[in-house]
Amino acid sequence: FAPCRVWSDETKTERFYSEMWTGDWWWETQMRLPQCSTIVPVIFATDKTNLSLFSGDKVAWPVYMTIGNLNKSTRRKVSRRAWRLVGYLPVAKLECFATQEGRRVGGWELYHECMRQICEPLYSLGPESGGVEMACSDNKSRRIYPFVAVFTVDHPERCLIACCKDNYCPECEVDPKKREDPTPSKPRSRSSNPFWRNLPVFHVYKAFPPDLLHQLHKGIFHSHLVPWICHILGDEEVDARFKCIPKHSTLRHFSKGISTISQWTGREAKEMEKVMVSVLGG
Repeated sequence: FAPCRVWSDETKTERFYSEMWTGDWWWETQMRLPQCSTIVPVIFATDKTNLSLFSGDKVAWPVYMTIGNLNKSTRRKVSRRAWRLVGYLPVAKLECFATQEGRRVGGWELYHECMRQICEPLYSLGPESGGVEMACSDNKSRRIYPFVAVFTVDHPERCLIACCKDNYCPECEVDPKKREDPTPSKPRSRSSNPFWRNLPVFHVYKAFPPDLLHQLHKGIFHSHLVPWICHILGDEEVDARFKCIPKHSTLRHFSKGISTISQWTGREAKEMEKVMVSVLGG
């Protein structure tokens, strides 16, 4: 119910970050509230899901919500039911618009208007609102302040929320062709009128957690590192080295190499990462 700082030892030279309440955002927000106030970080997750694989175009777009006061191990367990379905976003073809650009812009506006309706109860609950009296899990009553803190979404929806194009960075104004430049670019500002504009203590460009699956495992490793290694060593040599890795109970043995894998998932990428150093070492 309160933020804390976790250190490696009494000298406080190394700080550990794990749960949400160990981060700086919680501390900075807590300083803006009256004494004995309790922050409830609201976490949203949305993902457009295909309901039919072989025929039709049935798509659902659910919106789920949880809170940062629950530890992450609890939030990850389906059996704990830590996530709540709060609504479905419409997936409309918007054929009322004559051009593709009109349908695209209309889709953006429809998304933000729907999310504005979902977030409506939270707009008036700022630091000056006095909060809401609520009974907590320990049978104590606290004055809470629910603030939207995190959006767990994939890259296309990040761009949709951040109001930028798909191939642009949702956090800064770097040119898409200059992303390899290490020079920091200017952070994006709130220059549009999206649904999150009037949310209290909310910064949309800091609300996106790292997407390890798409950015690291299937991004850097699968899309960049593996093709480079196969280009340098050759597919046959890479397969031969993977086949030579000794079997172990904690490692996956690629008996046919990796060139025959047609459907990559995060699991395959993680298992390859465990032995890639050995493969490179020969």
